[in-house]
Amino acid sequence: MRPMETIFRSSTSKIDLGNGAVLTLWNDFLRDEAADALFGALLNQIEWQRPRVNVFGREHPIPRLQYWMGDPDAKYRYSGLLLMPQEWHPSVQILREQISAACQRTFNATLINLYRDGADKMGWHSDDEAELGDSPWIASFNLGSERTFALRKQGKTRTEEQIELKHNQLLLMSPAVQQGWQHCVPQRKRITQPRINMTFRRILS
Repeated sequence: MRPMETIFRSSTSKIDLGNGAVLTLWNDFLRDEAADALFGALLNQIEWQRPRVNVFGREHPIPRLQYWMGDPDAKYRYSGLLLMPQEWHPSVQILREQISAACQRTFNATLINLYRDGADKMGWHSDDEAELGDSPWIASFNLGSERTFALRKQGKTRTEEQIELKHNQLLLMSPAVQQGWQHCVPQRKRITQPRINMTFRRILS
């Protein structure tokens, strides 16, 4: 696959949630053909995993597939799982460099989630694990089907914001988003096609 080219002239927008919580969006982050090729490569070349997590004393398989990729020392814990980093896929490593340049942040790992269709989902949570430090910047890159990204304030049950994240769209969350908000990817049964989401993070060793 040819090296990917980023379009830094692509349209950007910001959503201010207040108190320093800001979402920055880049549309059409990669060339169209590069984004399509990356989606196909990851879908077919990654050895997707479906670990089990403990929820209220019972084990359940996660409602999606995932893969943890990063630098050798980028170990990550969440929901009782210890994720050992797998070697960077060459195209994802290039993408990481491009996203780091666009966001002006350094990332050393990515959690890649495969939502096989609209039945797969992600529950309410914040990316606030100890390995991320007190002020984590999270960059989320989307490929494939459009899915809803919902946000609510910490301690609340009402959804405050919904963004329809599209193919080849990049979302950057400032640290205050994790400190004051939760997010999720709800089920959408009408969706029949897959979506891949990569959340780039900085793991503190």
